[in-house]
This record gives sequence, C-alpha cells and structure tokens, in this order.
Amino acid sequence: MPGVLRSVVTRGGLTVVLVLVSQWILEWYPISHFPMYSRFGSRSHYVYVTDENDEPLPVERDFSVRAAYLKKVYGRNFGRFHGNKKLAATTTLEFVAERKKPSVTAKQLKLKQVSIKLKKGELQQTTDELGSVDL
Repeated sequence: MPGVLRSVVTRGGLTVVLVLVSQWILEWYPISHFPMYSRFGSRSHYVYVTDENDEPLPVERDFSVRAAYLKKVYGRNFGRFHGNKKLAATTTLEFVAERKKPSVTAKQLKLKQVSIKLKKGELQQTTDELGSVDL
C-alpha cells in the first residue's frame, strides 16, 4: 500500500485526490463560485471627511480610522437613525473627532458623500455634505 500512495503523490495524483475529497466534503476553495465581483450595481457611494475649508483629511493618519471603516460606521448610524442622514453624519463625525490626534488643526469636520451612478452607459458623480461638527 505505501508504494501505491507514493505513486499517487509523485505522479500528480495528489491533486486528483484533493479534488475528490473536496467534492465529497462540499468544499470548493480556491475555485469557489462567489459572484461578488461578477456583476456591479448601477450605483455606489463613499464617504470622506473634510475640514472647514472643504479640504479632505487623511482619516487614517489624523484619526486612526480607515476609510472603509468610516463608511461602515456611517452605514450603521444611518440604519440606527432610520435614514436620518444628518443625525447619522453627526454621530459618525463625533466618533471620528474622539480619535483626533494632537497634530490636527481643523476647527470643524464635515462628512461628505460621493454618489456614483451608471446612467445610459456614463458614470455620474454627485457630492453632498451630510453633516458637520465643530472641534
């Protein structure tokens, strides 16, 4: 029996064995079919923080908050406050302001949302100010 196992391993049979075992336990990694990148929606958005002069602030450097996490915090607050954008934005900015590093000189923080839509084959982009807090 050890000779058969050695033969399977050395002749590429290990791949076949792993594929068969994967099918048997219903695990398809790394060839899983997850359509997360197969289709894109016709709309998306992102949020960012600016100072009182509408200059974008590097949130990771100045507040230790990653941009993707900022969007998640705003999204949670948006749901928590039943779609009230201003209240969600204010709460999100308060969260950010609590993490302000001493080197930040801004007197005010504003949360902006950029909405991107695909309409008739063209991308359309709009920017809205959602809310602000004074520091």
